[in-house]
Amino acid sequence: MNASPTNNAQWDIFFSYRTARYKEVKPLLDALEIAGLKVWIDRESVRPFESIDERIKHGLARCRLLVAFYSLDYGQSRACQWELTSAYIAGEQEGDATRRIAVIRDNPANGVSYLQPIALQSGKFLDLLESGDAGGLAACVGALRERCSALTSPIGNVVPAIPGAWYPNRTSPTPFPRFVGRITDLWRLHSALHMGDYPLVTGECGPGVACVTGLGGVGKSMLVEEYAKRFFPRYPGGVIWLPAGGTGMKGQTELPEMEARREAAFAQVARDLGIRMEQEEAGQVASLVWNHLRHKKMQHLVIVDDLPPKLPAEVVRGWIGPADVATTIVTSRGRHYSAIMREVPLDVLDPDDACAKGRAGSTGGTSSLRRTREPSAGNRRDGRESRTCPNS
Repeated sequence: MNASPTNNAQWDIFFSYRTARYKEVKPLLDALEIAGLKVWIDRESVRPFESIDERIKHGLARCRLLVAFYSLDYGQSRACQWELTSAYIAGEQEGDATRRIAVIRDNPANGVSYLQPIALQSGKFLDLLESGDAGGLAACVGALRERCSALTSPIGNVVPAIPGAWYPNRTSPTPFPRFVGRITDLWRLHSALHMGDYPLVTGECGPGVACVTGLGGVGKSMLVEEYAKRFFPRYPGGVIWLPAGGTGMKGQTELPEMEARREAAFAQVARDLGIRMEQEEAGQVASLVWNHLRHKKMQHLVIVDDLPPKLPAEVVRGWIGPADVATTIVTSRGRHYSAIMREVPLDVLDPDDACAKGRAGSTGGTSSLRRTREPSAGNRRDGRESRTCPNS
């Protein structure tokens, strides 16, 4: 079994798994080797706060297919989630998000609901049988060989898409260098937005609208900005960031101000899009923007940041993009919009991730797009044990 690639090597399979599960997967790895499939596998554990090893990045880039041994603890590994995300995005750019991914469950009794993203639940997956079941191993090897044969190039040859524009106009930001503890939340958000794409699995349909909720400073804006950076191939039309300015507002008692904020946010986007507005169209800016984008015939990502809680449904819908134009993410401190959109509650980071974030020099949970002074979730009494982080 080859453990690491040479510079010019071409591999069939990148085997993604929790290193503690090595004994469980070794019979399959041996069978793959005997069958002549070249497998890249990392035997060294990536510690919780280490960067993703360069040899893992290079290994994945030179493989045709990622095989994920999706045990119940798979989603808890930052390295595994990075590997899965990279293969998923490569597949999306080729027109099929799961094209580069094969999933193996360790136990069929666990069902499929723990598989993230939700696209994996609707696909075909393999089950790891008892190591002594030669027939089961042979079937698994044959299925993986067939998947590999359909792929003629390595994952690294998928040319990254050019990020779409960001409105209001600004340079499309790069991913945060140390995005800590939220990879699973990114998948939860992605699945919430696209449940309607898999109605047979989810039993749901309808437009992609999700609301990330949580305390002030918990990291809502950072999460959605990171999502926009990582999943931009899904939204070739670009990103529209609408600041709703919910901090300090009191909902229905300030509806006129809320409407003024909406008009101002859309007016800025309209100016950047080059939309010329007559004076009598001042109250129809959002419609002008949506009609303009509709002619581009591309999907956009709309982010409505910091929407105040307890707004009337008709006011909230005024911020949401039409389904044929946009997928919409809302961030809000209150959980009041479940009747309109799917909610993605965001909790505080666990103590270890919070310490890592502090050591990385993070600005806290606040996005680079919106840094306002507000109470931090880490300073609230929420019943959790507090911990002093060294060097933070």
